[in-house]
Parts: sequence; structure tokens; C-alpha cells
Amino acid sequence: MSKFVPGIYGGIDCGTGSIRLMIISVTDDGCSEVLIHKTVKHNLRYDLHEDGIIKNNTIEQLVEINQDFAKISNTYQTKLINAAATESLRSAKNSAEVLGALTKAGIDYTIIDGINELEASILGASNSLNNMSEHFYFVDSGGSSTEFSLVQNSNFKPIAGDSLRIGVVPLSKELEAKGDKTSPADIEKMTSSLTNIFTDTKQGWPKVPSKINEVVIASTTMSRFCFLQKGLGHGKMRYGEYYDLSLDDLHTILKNMSDMTLPERIKNPDLNEDIAHYILPTIIQSIAILNATGARTARFIQNSVCRGLALQAAIKKDKASNG
Repeated sequence: MSKFVPGIYGGIDCGTGSIRLMIISVTDDGCSEVLIHKTVKHNLRYDLHEDGIIKNNTIEQLVEINQDFAKISNTYQTKLINAAATESLRSAKNSAEVLGALTKAGIDYTIIDGINELEASILGASNSLNNMSEHFYFVDSGGSSTEFSLVQNSNFKPIAGDSLRIGVVPLSKELEAKGDKTSPADIEKMTSSLTNIFTDTKQGWPKVPSKINEVVIASTTMSRFCFLQKGLGHGKMRYGEYYDLSLDDLHTILKNMSDMTLPERIKNPDLNEDIAHYILPTIIQSIAILNATGARTARFIQNSVCRGLALQAAIKKDKASNG
């Protein structure tokens, strides 16, 4: 019996810096076609950084975005929307108030924990993982948290994993607090600290028969950066596209980016403002992950939680239909 029921399903991922909507057409074997993928920025990151309380104007902003998403969903005659909030609302002091407002906007949200976020991210990335080894590390690099896991390729399930509150937004704040130009000493200090965190995290994980050489990192910042470096302009990335970078590649990019001040990166026509702010902590974090795991290459993909949530909606519908 098929794991999926064919139809049109949606996933909504409310993250720290933006909300993503993806609507896909799913076949009974789980293959999918992206019908629409929309990302809208919001102000959650600023409220969380200030005092952890989501302000009324931000709640109103979120309601407006979700009202628009509900209309889009209706236009596509979506069978089911799977909407989830991650660390953005896990850490908010008034998350219940925000969820209530979003429900009134026409979309029911669930706050998911780090492991559920990992499962959605891995499922959503499955079209980029077919040629991976039997075991590999998978990292979901988010704005407020980083989900770090060991995955078995045969079923795309995490064998072990942890959610770490070391997202690129607070890391960027830490670097920018030291000035517009990041020093080699600050880079080395952050790299060393993150390497130790990732190393300590995986100490208690199960051992696998062979050395793991591959890491997949779901990072919109890094995948977008790679896309722009290909000279493709500021168009849309093809979903499922990925970029393999070596440790040496990452060190080269880190040097090039850290040689510029933040204002210079913001004005750089080959970047955009989000990349300008988050590229340094993203690369530092990626280097730390490779250092901690012993892998020499990282595969960068787009954030995949949204597609995973949509696929989970198809699975949930199947379970419901099976009574």
C-alpha cells in the first residue's frame, strides 16, 4: 500500500527570519512537483533578540502573511496544510498568544521540537540525498537553532540528533557587536567554540561500521550564496539543487568575505543584505561542523523543512484515510 495519497498539499515553516509556504503536487510514490514556493520576511528575530516577547505589530504582520497564505492555499485547492513553528516560537515567551492569533487567521500551527524539525528537514531534502553514503551527518542551520544529526540513508531517518541553540542570527549579532570588520582572532575563537560544541554533542551517539565522510547542511544563506556566485543573477533557485564544497573551499570563501567590512558586503552586487549579515557565521559554523565530524566535504542545500512538512501532510492524510 502506498505511503502517500496523491493530491496537492502544503507546508508552512515559520522561522526566525521569515515564513515559507510551499505547495506541492504529490504522487502515490512520494514524487512531488513544486507548484509555489513563497518566502516572506517578518520581524520575529528582532523581538526575540530584544526580550523574547513577540510584539503586537509583529503578531499583526504574521496574521496578514498567513491570511495571504490561506488564500493561496484555497486557490490551489490544497487538501491539507501542515504548518509548523520552530525555534522562533519555541523560545518566545508569548507563543500561545501568537498561535491563537494565527489560528484566527485561518491556519492551525503546531510548535514542533528539534527532532520533529529534523525529520521534516530530512524528508524534504530526500531528492538531494539519493547518492549519499549509507550514513551521513545532516545539519539544519536555522536562524535561532541548529539541528545536528546522524542519518541512515536507507530510510532518511535520524539515528541520533540534537537541537542546539546556536543559530546564525545570534552568531551574527555576536560578530557584529565587535565592529564592521571581523578579525581573524574572532573567527578563530568562534570556530573553536562551535567545533567543541559539535564534537561534544555527538559523543554519545551510536557508532556506525565505517567512517562518515559526508555532511549535508540545509542552509538558505549558503545555498543562495553559491547560486549567486554561479553568475545566475537574483533569479529563483531550482528546488533540489545542491552545492558540494570542500573544507578548503570554505576557508577561501571565509577569507574573501571577512576581508570586507559589513557595509562593503551589503553594497556588494553579488550578494544580498541577508547574505551580507549571515554569511560569516554560516561559513564559520560549517567549518566547525566539518572539523567536529572529520568530513572533508559539505553538501549545501536550501532549507528543506517546508517541503518536508508538505510531504508529511500527504502521509498524514494517508493515515487518516486508513482509519
